[in-house]
Amino acid sequence: MLVRLTSCLLVAAALPLFADPPRPVVDAVPDVFTPVPFDLQRLAGLLAGRLRANTEGYLERIDENALLQPHPTGDGNRMGGSIGLFLQAAANSYDYTDDVQLKGVMDRVASKLIASQEQDGYLGIYTGSKEWSDLDLPGLANDLLGLLSYSSVTGDDEAFAAARRLADFLVASAASRKDQKTVAAISLLRPLLDLYRHTGDRRYLQLSESMATLKVLPADDLQEALFYGGGLAELYRLNGNESYLKQAAANWHEVRDSHLSITGAPLFRSAGAASETAGSICQTVAWMQLTFDLLRITGQPQYADELERTLYNQILAAQDPTTGKVFEGAPLEGTKRPAASCNACNLAEPVGISQIPQAVWGRFGSGIAILTYSPGRAIVRLRKRGTVQVISEGDYPETGNLSIHVEPSHDVRFPMRLRVPRWTKRFTADVGETHVMGTPGEFLVVDREWKKGDTIKLTMDMPAVKHVSAGWPGQMALQRGPQILALGKKVNPQLDDLSGAAWSTSLPESLTAIGSDRKMPFDMAVEQAYAVIGQYQGRPHPLILVPFADAVTYRTWLNAPGSVLSALHQ
Repeated sequence: MLVRLTSCLLVAAALPLFADPPRPVVDAVPDVFTPVPFDLQRLAGLLAGRLRANTEGYLERIDENALLQPHPTGDGNRMGGSIGLFLQAAANSYDYTDDVQLKGVMDRVASKLIASQEQDGYLGIYTGSKEWSDLDLPGLANDLLGLLSYSSVTGDDEAFAAARRLADFLVASAASRKDQKTVAAISLLRPLLDLYRHTGDRRYLQLSESMATLKVLPADDLQEALFYGGGLAELYRLNGNESYLKQAAANWHEVRDSHLSITGAPLFRSAGAASETAGSICQTVAWMQLTFDLLRITGQPQYADELERTLYNQILAAQDPTTGKVFEGAPLEGTKRPAASCNACNLAEPVGISQIPQAVWGRFGSGIAILTYSPGRAIVRLRKRGTVQVISEGDYPETGNLSIHVEPSHDVRFPMRLRVPRWTKRFTADVGETHVMGTPGEFLVVDREWKKGDTIKLTMDMPAVKHVSAGWPGQMALQRGPQILALGKKVNPQLDDLSGAAWSTSLPESLTAIGSDRKMPFDMAVEQAYAVIGQYQGRPHPLILVPFADAVTYRTWLNAPGSVLSALHQ
């Protein structure tokens, strides 16, 4: 089975739908980075636990009836696409796990969706006008991608035929409308281009190219600008037109530089408000998808850096790690609340979680790249030069000490690229007698003949990095390694008012996790916790910090030492 790349309120099928037969349309631009297929890898540690919770705790227990509730169109209530997002997340998870119970749920949901399809290709779960201007195009795009994802991992021809009928309906509806280039139509770019690759039907390409002429920038509509960038990236892969890649990258850089929180989520700013908060799950997963698009195409480590930040913070933060259930969101402060419904935006979260394996390791040119350092194992195919099994051992991101065992099927020379995180100050790799140091924000390349039994010993500093922001005046946040830390209420029960806490002037340069044998005034069931001496109500006081992704009631931004806000509590 082949890995499916999916994304947020618009989720993309970025890798081939089928291994056989060859596609009628071949991409003009080959990918620099190709992730290890889901069924050729197994993760361990933190990320493995989150993947398991997503599959066994959430997707297998989804409310199937709620997914199939009618979605009205033409009245502004466009929240369709839930069933398509479920199918995308379930397809990824099934591809990774081969979980029979999950497949049973996925089969039932897909069957009901296909059964609702009308003769003209429209889906019967949508009610109201079928006029182009009234269609829930983002919802239909997600359902189209859901059918393609399901067909991809099961080989179900009926699902693929249903996807084509739906696409044909959309093409015909667009042809009847002079003004077909609406912002909402941008959501169709990915599924139409995917279908074009696998059918050669130029109608799908022509409609996509017409929509690509509508320039959407982050300042206009942040979420649509992310979808637009992803669609342009797919067009670039198809035809090599550099202008498409240039605009996709420009949108990405503008979001990163001006619209991104410290947790890797697109920002939402209220009019006239001084502070800022993380945007919706939909926007976050759309950002994650565009970032991966550009990483795959260019191989540049800056994209891998941002993937890690978003993954270890905002994506994990919107999931209950024990049950897999989705939170309504993960604000930068406050209390996370369980999602009350499985609407399209909430269902973007299990899609984001299901994408985790694509962001760890893969083939890079003629060699291998490791992007993030989760423990686990993977088999990488080096085209005609054999296979290499990579086994990673360690407890990242709690520590930065890892062992990576390289087991080629036979002695073979290739470059191993190790991403050096932008946040680290020191990164070293030892292989036999070779000792090399990496530069933060770049790949460290170890090019040698690899033999069975070769082991890379990695050591990276996990510094404590301070953040300030104009959106949070007089306050400061703390990051350790890839994780933003938060002051959690559960682990600080003696603090009645978290807003009364402040950092001290002597924050350490590094933090070590509290051991489970240490007596602390809280439940050590949390996987990671760090102690610092801060201030509370103007007096020195120990503060216990946990990863933002694990906190439920918390503050991320605390009063900076000596700030006006800090002085108010003295």
